Amino acid sequence: NVSGTSDSAITITKTAGTLPTGLSLGSTVSNTATISGTESGTQTAATTYNFTLTATDAESQTATRDFSITIQPATIANSGMFT
Repeated sequence: NVSGTSDSAITITKTAGTLPTGLSLGSTVSNTATISGTESGTQTAATTYNFTLTATDAESQTATRDFSITIQPATIANSGMFT
């Protein structure tokens, strides 16, 4: 969750960069926005996604912050035995 504080309602938007495929920034409720979803695709190496979120209040005041999410490839433990 990403949240902001103001004496008026806040809208949080992604203003630059990319979220991993399948993830999205939900609508702002009570000055909090949630990034949710299920990452899709096949990662063969760690991939970092950089993006910027901007909070804007009713008086058009803004605050901007940079974030990153790193998706690691899935690992499967295999004992070499099937039953």
